[in-house]
Amino acid sequence: MRQFTPGPQTVREITFEGKKIPFGPQILFQAEGMEELVVAAEICEDVWSPVPPSIQAALEGATVIVNCSASDETIGKDTYRRALISGQSARLISGYIYANAGEGGESTTDLVFGGHNIIAENGTVLKESSRYVNEIIYSELDLQRITGERRKNTTFQPLDEETLVRVPFTVEETKTFLTRTFPKKPFVPSDEQTRAQRCEEILTIQAMGLKKRLAHTNARTAVVGISGGLDSTLALLVTARAFDMLGRDKKDIIAVTMPCFGTTDRTYQNACEMSKKVGATLIEVPIADAVNVHFRDIGHDPEDHSVTYENCQARERTQVLMDIANKTWGNGYWNRRSVRACAWMGNLQWRSYVYVRSECFCTEDTGSPSCKICCG
Repeated sequence: MRQFTPGPQTVREITFEGKKIPFGPQILFQAEGMEELVVAAEICEDVWSPVPPSIQAALEGATVIVNCSASDETIGKDTYRRALISGQSARLISGYIYANAGEGGESTTDLVFGGHNIIAENGTVLKESSRYVNEIIYSELDLQRITGERRKNTTFQPLDEETLVRVPFTVEETKTFLTRTFPKKPFVPSDEQTRAQRCEEILTIQAMGLKKRLAHTNARTAVVGISGGLDSTLALLVTARAFDMLGRDKKDIIAVTMPCFGTTDRTYQNACEMSKKVGATLIEVPIADAVNVHFRDIGHDPEDHSVTYENCQARERTQVLMDIANKTWGNGYWNRRSVRACAWMGNLQWRSYVYVRSECFCTEDTGSPSCKICCG
């Protein structure tokens, strides 16, 4: 049995090669000339403890945590270890470099070490070594992203008083060649099964919110403007799912199509077909005449296809939806408006999800889009 003397609880100075240097736990290493690079160290089981030392280090500015570990292997421990390192990097909004004892005979006891090395950044495992082989892994950490995410995160509150010792060090700056990859669609999982689960969760979360609103307002109907495009498709699917959750007849979903100058036969037919598949009540309100009257009233040339030309049609549709909602004692426009909000603000994440969910509807013949739809 090996015996160890506990290390110092606080930093002290020791003499090394004739120089006094700080020695002990909780030392921050600040790179000169690179303000964002602040390194702190943990040892082995520190990260497994209820309050790891890296928490204070991160709150005092550490952006990269390194851990030299001797974590032995047991069945399933690698999965927990991976989740632990990934989760700690997410909690601290930091990079985490974990180097584990390897296959080269670290101990003469009955323990086996797998050399499970991990590099993680803000909850994402960037690189991971194979176990039971000696291997070096490399990746790049985006320090500016880390510091930027910390500024935006209201729950990450740096400590007002810095108590940890800082030791400067130098690092040579060279041109970076990226080895890590970035997904083309960062908000849409590439794995088909994960994507299907994500789509289902998006639809369910939105439908739950709408279900509660419909119940609280006691709305008789839900009025949805349907164009055959991405956003209105999602709005209709969400509304249909909410009605299923409430046990309501989907005939009380008033799907309103409002063809005008830019409406194509394809999008018009899509709107009609989707409404029929859902089981909604379809109403068609052509708005071209009303928009032309509005053009005349404000003195706008219909041949001038500017933003005024586009928005006049959108505002006419808004009026129609709100009036039908009033007439049928519905609350639909405001539900439609909430679904539109993120796309209107140019949120790419939202629009990526809208595309995936709309793709589900267009490619799956389930008979009713209000049923469970998997992406394909």
